This record gives sequence, C-alpha cells and structure tokens, in this order.
Amino acid sequence: MPTAVSSPLVRSLLIYAGWFILPNSVTNIVFICFIRLRIKINPSYRPPVRGTPQAAILYRYCYASVMIAYLLITTIHTFASMPLNFYEILNVDPSADDHTLKVAFRQFARKNHPDRVGPAGEPLFIAVRDAYESLNDPVKRFAYDRFGSDAMTWRDCATPREYIKHGLLASSGYYIGTIGLLMLWSIFGIGNTGAYLYMSISIAIARVVPILFPSPTQTSSELLEMAKPLIDKLASLAMTTDQEVLRMLSMEFRSMHGSSAVPPFSPDSFALSPFTPSEEIVQALTNEMENLIIDKQLQTKPALRSQWEGVMERLRQQKQTRSASPIDGRTAPSVTSRGSPFPLDTLTKEEDEEADMLNRRAIPLSTG
Repeated sequence: MPTAVSSPLVRSLLIYAGWFILPNSVTNIVFICFIRLRIKINPSYRPPVRGTPQAAILYRYCYASVMIAYLLITTIHTFASMPLNFYEILNVDPSADDHTLKVAFRQFARKNHPDRVGPAGEPLFIAVRDAYESLNDPVKRFAYDRFGSDAMTWRDCATPREYIKHGLLASSGYYIGTIGLLMLWSIFGIGNTGAYLYMSISIAIARVVPILFPSPTQTSSELLEMAKPLIDKLASLAMTTDQEVLRMLSMEFRSMHGSSAVPPFSPDSFALSPFTPSEEIVQALTNEMENLIIDKQLQTKPALRSQWEGVMERLRQQKQTRSASPIDGRTAPSVTSRGSPFPLDTLTKEEDEEADMLNRRAIPLSTG
C-alpha cells in the first residue's frame, strides 16, 4: 500500500518547500566546506572575511551552484518517476489504429511471452496485455486519453458520458485543492502558476539571478537626475513640433488670402489674433460644399441620379438640335438666364431651372 510520501502531490509540495528552505542553509554549509577544502589543498590560502566584496562573490557562486544542483536533481527525479503510458508500453503512436495495435501486441507476445522468457517476464506481459485490451476498446481508449490509467479502474462506467461524469467528479477535488493552494501562495507573495517544469525553472531563475547579478540601489533623486535629460529632450521636441504646425497653418491661411509675405510669428501671437476669412473664400467654400452635397446625393440615391442623367441627356439633345438649325432674323438675342448657356426664348421655365442647377455645379459628376 503506498504511503503518504509516495503521493505525487505530497512529493511536489515537499520539492516546492525545498526551494524556500534548503538554499540558504545548504549554501552556508557548502560555503564553509569549500573554504576548509581550499585551505586543506592550499595552506597559504587566506579565506575572505565575511562582509567583504570577495566573500559576497564567493557566497553567490556557492548559492548558484546549490540552486542549479537542486534544479537538476528535481528535474531528473520527476522524469524518472513518470510511469510509461500504454502507448509507450506498446511502442506505438497515440494516433495508431486497431490494426497497428494488434500488430504491435503480437510482436511483443511473440518475443516476451512467459512461456518463452519464464516467470520473470510475467509482470511485463500482463502490463502490455492490459494496455492492449484497454486501447483496443474504443470507450476505454476514449477514457484513457482523457483521464489516464485511473479510468481503467472505474468499473461502473460503460459509456463515454459516464466516464466524463465520473472523471470530472474525481478530478474536481484535485483541481479545487490546487487552485486553493495557488491562491493561498499568491496571497503570501510566493505563488506562481504553470506546469511543474516551468515553475521549477522560474523559481530557480528568480532565486539565482538576484544573487549573481544584484541590482545597484538608487535613490529617487538619482533616478530623477537620470531622467531629466530625457524629459528636457521630449519637451523640446514637443515645442518644436507645435511651432512647426502653427507655422504651416499660418502659411496656408495667408496663401488662401493671396498674401505671399509671411511675417515672423509666435504661438502667442497666433493664438491671440483670430482668423477672419474674406467673403471670397467663404463663398468659394460654400460653393464647394454645395457641390459635394449634390455629388453625395447622386451617389446614394439612385432615383435622383436617374433623373439627373435624364435632364443631362435632354439638354444635350436640345443643344445639338439648336446648333444644327439655322438662325433667322426673328430669333431673339442670345440672352441667358442666370448664366445659362442656352437662349432665354428657347427654354421653358422648368428647363431654365434645370439648366441653372447644372451651371451651379463647379465639379464634374462623380461616377463612384
């Protein structure tokens, strides 16, 4: 019957506790033994006095050696204590089908049957046979792939649903206990999550690196002095960028007014002098905005676009008809209405309004 120490959870807890208990005590022993051994080998050797930089460096080397040795021991012990799974026992891939499993078991039985190798090979043969029987059953293989070898002892389960229900109930205690332990460790500032190997390496690095490479202690005034040049440089770049943006805006506004001379200015003078555009600029912007609105309406409303194209086509045909017909003496002079290019006496009121709307558009019709 396995003892409490043989439990994987207990062994893991003991190993984790060793990371916080053993390093300091074992390092002191190694430090003293190293000095004594060095004196025995070289009697003229003078050991460093505690508190000196030489003693601190030697202690760091001893501490790092202890941590690395403990890491190697725990890693090797973990890999060595892991039992082989059924796939490794049969020497097949986890994705192997039934035919591959049957061939692998027959090859093993042909060489390692107890009748051939004797009673000494009976435990191994029984383990391989149990692995083959478990993997050859689809339901048991489903349970084994998800819950491990413990699922083979659940005699009251016959369907995948029952295996999943039993497995969740059996595993809930372990996961709840593990989560509670990790939360407890996190409260005390010693917790970490992840797999065992990553946790071991993380703890080793966290304990070794600060000892080997101690960070120099700096006061807040020293840190402020170090950051002051960077802060000044950042402030200078921000001020330069601000002035450049204001200069470009001033040039744009003056070019819109037709003034080529750009007198020097400062951000204060630019901010205190409000910009008042001329009437011509306001009228030009208004016309452009109206044209953009018309284009947008034509793009988003198919009915309005079809009417627009119909008006354009009708006016184009009327213009072609007038250009082809001779002009007699009774034709009225070519007086246009509101800037329209068509004679006033040849257009109806509706056509005159349509022509005026066409003439107001300063940009071509967008086809997008």
